[in-house]
Amino acid sequence: MKKMQRQIKSADKQTFASKVSYVKRNWQLYVFFLMPAFLLTIIFKYLPMGGLLIAFEVYCPEGEILRQKCIKKNGNIRYA
Repeated sequence: MKKMQRQIKSADKQTFASKVSYVKRNWQLYVFFLMPAFLLTIIFKYLPMGGLLIAFEVYCPEGEILRQKCIKKNGNIRYA
């Protein structure tokens, strides 16, 4: 009975090296579980930043949004 208790206690204590080797052996599992988190972060946190960039630009319908600068005064469009 005492031998079993010793084995159970020693099984609970894992060294850092054994944990690292476990992760190295099963790296596909970690990629499989972390990939949705990374994809959702990119889709819902970083892609909307493009919309925020466009939202605060002065929009001119006759050209590229990111490269042109125009000034609207009294309904007239002037390019700067």
